[in-house]
This record gives sequence, structure tokens and C-alpha cells, in this order.
Amino acid sequence: GYQPGDTLRVNLNWTRQAASTGWLRSAFGGGKNAALDLDLGALTDVDDDRDVVQALGNAFGCLDQPPFVKLMGDDRAGDNKDGEDLLFNLYEISRHRAIYVPFAYIYDGAPRFDKANGIVTIQQPHGPDLIINLAEEVAGSSRMCGLAVIKSDEGGVHVQREARFISGGMHRDLDRAYRWGLTWTSGRK
Repeated sequence: GYQPGDTLRVNLNWTRQAASTGWLRSAFGGGKNAALDLDLGALTDVDDDRDVVQALGNAFGCLDQPPFVKLMGDDRAGDNKDGEDLLFNLYEISRHRAIYVPFAYIYDGAPRFDKANGIVTIQQPHGPDLIINLAEEVAGSSRMCGLAVIKSDEGGVHVQREARFISGGMHRDLDRAYRWGLTWTSGRK
């Protein structure tokens, strides 16, 4: 079993880079040479209580109480050499009926992942790292990607790699693809 302090880490890293097209930045009210801003988030379901953890709306989560996942900050332009991290408290998750869908999305600076340079590493404490190169995946022509499905059951916590690029590329589309059932509104950071 898992011990207190055991975590699963999902890391999103990229280098600071402006996309050659400024249409996305212009759509959000910024200048033409936007820095690339990729973000991590997670759909959460702990004991049938569904929500989302993400920088939008300052919904950063919590490790010690539901949802037992925390976004450790928001790298707005790829300046942090360590990128962004989502931490999952495996000890607590293993004690609940829980499902998580960590996801990555482009907030600003590129129209789709094949024009960005993001790498996701899912670091499991008792298993190999799972690597997802968002620019090289076959369907990288979206702005939203479901990275994995993390589930707890009587046998422990299991991680299934997804790399599921979501047509439409919006949070509503991700929700629909995973049948989460949340209500979404527009937001800004």
C-alpha cells in the first residue's frame, strides 16, 4: 500500500517560445508575439464529488483534503525550468473511490499542440515514467489533451496513459469526451 507522503507527479514542461501566428493571443486581448503558455489541470471525482483543478479560476486544489490533488503553480510563459506540476496524494486517493483525468491545454501563444513544444512526464512512485510529447503525438492538432486516467480501487491506484487529443479543444469538449458533467463558463487568468 501507499504511505503518507507518497505522490504521483504530472509535470508539463516547455521552452519559452512565441508562435508564429498571433491569432490566439489576439483572441484573448494580447499582443501579436505572445509567449507560449501551456497549462495543466485535472478533472477530479472523489467519492462521486466531481470538480476541476486548474489555474483558471484559481482552483489549485489541495493535497490533504479532497480532491487530494494540487496544482503547484502557474508558469505563464515557460520561464520556470521545471515547468508546472500536478501532485496527487496517493495515500489519500487509495483510501477513497476516486478517478482523475489530468489534462494539458494551450492557454496562449499557439493554435494547437503540434505548433507547441510541450512534454508531459507522469512520474509514478512504483513504476516507469510515462512520457507524452504533445507536439509529436499523431493527433496533436488540438489545444486540449487528456493525458491519463488515474483510478483507485481495492487493488491500489492505477494510471492509464491516454494522450487523447480533444476535438474542439475547449474545457467543455474535454468534459463531454470524458462524460464528467460539469458546467463551464469562460474564464481568464
